[in-house]
Amino acid sequence: MYIGTITKAPVVALIAFLLCPLCAIGTPALSATCGSGANNIPDATVDGNGTTIPSGFSCGLLLNTPGIVAAGNAITVGLLGFVHEASGDLIITLTHYSDVNKSLTYGATQTLFHRIGKLSNDPNDFGYSAQFGDLFGGENYSFNSGAATNLWTTASMLGSADFIPGAAAGFSGAYTTHGAFSSNPSNFSAQFTGQPIAGFWELYITDNAVGPSGPSVAGSLLQFSLDIDSSTNVPEPASGLLLMLGLTGLALLGKR
Repeated sequence: MYIGTITKAPVVALIAFLLCPLCAIGTPALSATCGSGANNIPDATVDGNGTTIPSGFSCGLLLNTPGIVAAGNAITVGLLGFVHEASGDLIITLTHYSDVNKSLTYGATQTLFHRIGKLSNDPNDFGYSAQFGDLFGGENYSFNSGAATNLWTTASMLGSADFIPGAAAGFSGAYTTHGAFSSNPSNFSAQFTGQPIAGFWELYITDNAVGPSGPSVAGSLLQFSLDIDSSTNVPEPASGLLLMLGLTGLALLGKR
């Protein structure tokens, strides 16, 4: 039976694990190539009446991972091979569906960031001009609502020829998420709390201003990633069994 080989630490660890009602794990996942992976973020256009028409594209990621999204800042979104010449032009959102056919939407669409630096609906307010990535090669960025580095603050200190630092530039952290017209970090991740991780996650990018270099300019996104902290609730009927296992472990310790 090898009862004499049981030590206190493994048993206590086992009991703690079994009795843990919420156990968080990381579930990183990477999308397939988004479109062509190059020049796939079309520039906005202007119609015959001078009205700006936003242009955009979507990229999806299907997950079959069990569990639910944990509370707090549980979701980190990565933009890989990301390039755009004006951070103030872009709105990026994430929507969670039940399947690739989008049969059911889990909660509301959430905004990763909304035209960085733009403070109002004034059409002459274009937001900040700092770029994402090098136009000759993409950068990798991470975004989390609990990140320590404010995206608006970073972009505000950069000019139109400057790149917001990403992984290739040596920035190893993540940037905050933001809603419309605000430099305050949003609660992006919290809006997904309690949703099943499994499903179809769709990232959507829109370019909302022409240029500034001209209508032929297009940005790029190679792939996007999701790193989700999962919390699995232990079903109520199992609670008695877990307690019995814990008491058995304590009894075994007492026989040493």
